[in-house]
Amino acid sequence: MNGYFSVQKWGKRVMNLQQSMQQVAILKENLQNRLSHTYLQQFIENPVIDEDRILFFLSSIQHLELKASEIEKYVTTAMLIQIALDTHERINNQKESHFKKRQLTVLAGDYFSGLYYKLLADGENVTLVRTLAQGIKLVNEHKIAIYDKECHSIEAFMNSLKKVETAILEKFCEYFSERENLILKIGEQFLFLKRLLAEREHFLKWGTSILFDGLKKFSFPKLDMKHGLSDEQQRLLLRICEKYIDHTKDILEQMLLSIPAPNEYIIERIQQITKRRPAITNLFAEEG
Repeated sequence: MNGYFSVQKWGKRVMNLQQSMQQVAILKENLQNRLSHTYLQQFIENPVIDEDRILFFLSSIQHLELKASEIEKYVTTAMLIQIALDTHERINNQKESHFKKRQLTVLAGDYFSGLYYKLLADGENVTLVRTLAQGIKLVNEHKIAIYDKECHSIEAFMNSLKKVETAILEKFCEYFSERENLILKIGEQFLFLKRLLAEREHFLKWGTSILFDGLKKFSFPKLDMKHGLSDEQQRLLLRICEKYIDHTKDILEQMLLSIPAPNEYIIERIQQITKRRPAITNLFAEEG
């Protein structure tokens, strides 16, 4: 009931595709300006600014009676947190052992976190700091469960993977009393689907990924984690991943039918991502 009411109000102020894209682009540019640091840019990759996350943070509060400057501050704050978390995670995914680069990547994550705290401190918004700090705690707890192989089932592993992607958005909406917002529910499924697709692509390219390492543990518990997989075993893991991808796509498509006045940009992004297919090589292609 509350979620439907929220979307109804949001629908009255919905922007068209071009307007939404322009607003996301403006927020992204502002973020790039805040994140630029000449010294760090000499040694590490620029932080990834996910436009889809900007879109969902923005869309989840657009119906509220907030000034444009307030919306920009809140969305920028949430994005700085997410970027800091993603930057720290890159340490776990770096294959090279270049000590200075790893140190600077940690420093960059801390630097981005500092920008977030400063932005909120300037606005004296202690409550939002606490709420988003709970999201950071959730993300880190679920990252530990994933990397330390603490999950006891594929479902638990997938839930942790999903929480890593969506906890900040969830807490962001909680602060604005928007936990039942349908845009939040769609955002959670969308971001989870993006992560699944990214993990699949990484596995197809490199033969490994965080997700597939977890699936390997549950599917072949007696197999040495360092031991390579046969073609048949790899196809099995891909089928498991495909099952979750297809299920998440189905949920998203059903949710779209529930929105009385959908955001055109969200519709377009969902259609784009649900139609993505992997460039599966003959090694993984199904026989017959």
